[in-house]
Amino acid sequence: MRRFLPEIPIPTPFGKVSFPQPELPPTKLAFDIDGRRRQALAQAVGMDLTTIIAFIPVVGDFVAETISDTHAAELSRLLTEEERVRWTKYEKVSPLTSLALLRVFARE
Repeated sequence: MRRFLPEIPIPTPFGKVSFPQPELPPTKLAFDIDGRRRQALAQAVGMDLTTIIAFIPVVGDFVAETISDTHAAELSRLLTEEERVRWTKYEKVSPLTSLALLRVFARE
């Protein structure tokens, strides 16, 4: 990944907060998708699909949140500690959970 802006810590009353550095994808994307990572990616896609259910008034909010929490727990179980830290970092700025997870799996 090519970084083009430095990571700047922002002081807040609760401590320092820093956002992930904006990055350009590598010119060659190489993924090592084994069975565990394939299952994790399926859980991430499931989390993304629950956003469609969330458009149903009242009931959709509860159901989508419950399903999304179930997928998040399973995804957290499947990822290693390093992958989990990178995934939560990328998920803050990514529009889709699955895209954030693909960034984690991309080799630098």
